[in-house]
Amino acid sequence: TGITGWVAAHRQPLRVDDVSQDPRYIEVSPNTRSELAIPLVYRNELLGVLNVESEQPAAYDEHDEEMLSTLAGSLAAIIANARLLKQVRQQAERGRMLYEITSRIRRSTDMQTILRTTARELSKAAGARRAHVRISLSEEATSTEAPASAGETGEDA
Repeated sequence: TGITGWVAAHRQPLRVDDVSQDPRYIEVSPNTRSELAIPLVYRNELLGVLNVESEQPAAYDEHDEEMLSTLAGSLAAIIANARLLKQVRQQAERGRMLYEITSRIRRSTDMQTILRTTARELSKAAGARRAHVRISLSEEATSTEAPASAGETGEDA
């Protein structure tokens, strides 16, 4: 798992003055001599690891570790906020899509048109090659309204 894997697992910073003497080190760059890794944690969730490497032995000190820890805290908050913003945008897009689909379906009172529109809009919204909608005509669900389809074998069927 290497140094960054250890930091992720233990959620603790790790400063290595000589990577050749640390059994956790996995060589990525043959010129690396020292490494400093800081966990990116936000609200007790590990988001990643901030890692810096140097060709100089013992290149990092306590001041560097403190500075990178502060940066890691800010970076973790920024990453978490970006993820949250992405989720909010996705939810808003889903809501907008549902509103549009529902609006299109409500324009008709003819069952076949409603079913075809539903199948077509669901196919588009889900990125599906094909969508089918069937409804039951009786409580026993033994017979169904002629199904409506949209997609691969024809726009509306």
